[in-house]
Amino acid sequence: MFTVAHIFCHQEPNSRLGNATFIQNNALTQDQQGLDFVSSSLNWLLSREQMIGIAPKIPQTLTFSLDEKALSSLRWGILVLFPLVPAILGLGVWWRRRA
Repeated sequence: MFTVAHIFCHQEPNSRLGNATFIQNNALTQDQQGLDFVSSSLNWLLSREQMIGIAPKIPQTLTFSLDEKALSSLRWGILVLFPLVPAILGLGVWWRRRA
């Protein structure tokens, strides 16, 4: 934090704040946006404007596991509680308008 404050306080006219961690191997393999940025930057520097663009997003599968208790709670919530709450509210509105 002191380094950042020091840079902002004593900034030279042509100095920039940043680093090159977005082009390291582990950052490029984990982050599609970093790879797109580096690829587009290199294509721009090489005057290949027709190659500049954003690649289609690679779909990633998302998996999660639930134990029996959590699955049962989810099932009751979806099948019983979610429909029951609007029904109770509707019944309350109906009762109030009826009176």
